[in-house]
Amino acid sequence: SGISRTATATAIEPTILIQSNREAMVERVQKNPAFALELLIGLSARLMSTTTKLMEKISEVERRSDENLECALSAFSKK
Repeated sequence: SGISRTATATAIEPTILIQSNREAMVERVQKNPAFALELLIGLSARLMSTTTKLMEKISEVERRSDENLECALSAFSKK
């Protein structure tokens, strides 16, 4: 995408990090299909996890909204 990105991470177990740029990543993917597959599997798992968390948050917001609406309607109907 050409957009510069930075990140901060904290390892929870012994970790080896590599710094890479787009060109080096493309070259590694092209030369090592197993690496490309592992990368896709890892990214897919993260995407599924993020989607699940997002859906849980949406459900929580909807539930709270329903509860707030019921409370407001109840208070209004008592007037």
